[in-house]
Amino acid sequence: MASPISDASAKPNTVEYWRAQITAAEEKRDPLVTEWRNNVQRYLAKTLPIQPKAHTVVVPLDYANTEQKKAQLFFRVPELHLKATRPEYEGAVPVFQAVVNHYLGRHGVDAKTMMDEVLFDALCPSGLAVTKIGYEPTIHGMRTVPDPQTGLPMPDPNDPTQPATVPNVIHEAYYWNRISPEKALIPADFHGSQYDRSPWLGFKFELDADVGIRRFRLPKDFQGGRDHAITGLNEAEAPKQDAPRKKIRGWEIWYKLSLVDPTEPPESAGGVSSRTGQRSLWSWFAALLLE
Repeated sequence: MASPISDASAKPNTVEYWRAQITAAEEKRDPLVTEWRNNVQRYLAKTLPIQPKAHTVVVPLDYANTEQKKAQLFFRVPELHLKATRPEYEGAVPVFQAVVNHYLGRHGVDAKTMMDEVLFDALCPSGLAVTKIGYEPTIHGMRTVPDPQTGLPMPDPNDPTQPATVPNVIHEAYYWNRISPEKALIPADFHGSQYDRSPWLGFKFELDADVGIRRFRLPKDFQGGRDHAITGLNEAEAPKQDAPRKKIRGWEIWYKLSLVDPTEPPESAGGVSSRTGQRSLWSWFAALLLE
């Protein structure tokens, strides 16, 4: 297996460091993927490698056990009940509670579908449930901020002679998506299952080249789009296409701030930075490598 850091002089703020980390994580994970795929085949009752010569009955016990456990562990999205920790916010809690429960439902992030997918990953092939939750706005230029009383543009606090402007959000989306365990990245030298203690976590992704160029604001002549082969734990995740669209492949990394900031203590008490007073164990983003 490759060393987590192939070059001792590589620093966490360099591309070389992260490429070495990714390579080592993939080399540790990839031997497990073969067994994960075999587990999926057993779930699908496709366990016979060759045509049997005698009458053979394949009993899909993996399917029955997995689906039974999924139903026992999660059958509905729990309704959140919130409580104000400060008296001045008590009036806002019912509204905030209703909004959060709405966005967890099928008209929001659809948490039930996401949980159904990751419970399968955890119970059947890999023992890992990997997700990403986030917010993605679509911004088109800037707009002025109207005063709620007069309707006139509010002045810029830094330059009162100019109107204040903010990004013009024309569309926004909250998401909570499943990530295939085959794409997950865990440091090669990390041991245990308390992944919040890992120095970093990440995953590999593929995007249509046109979508990736817009999302990451890349030059229109970006040459990274290639005919990348899409892989997965089963055929549904690895569709065969006669003319696959060009893809941008990348690796997204989440890291502990102390990994790149020498002024940040390695383990802040209670997850709160002694320097800033803010929760800072994780910070977006350490690296977004594209090709």
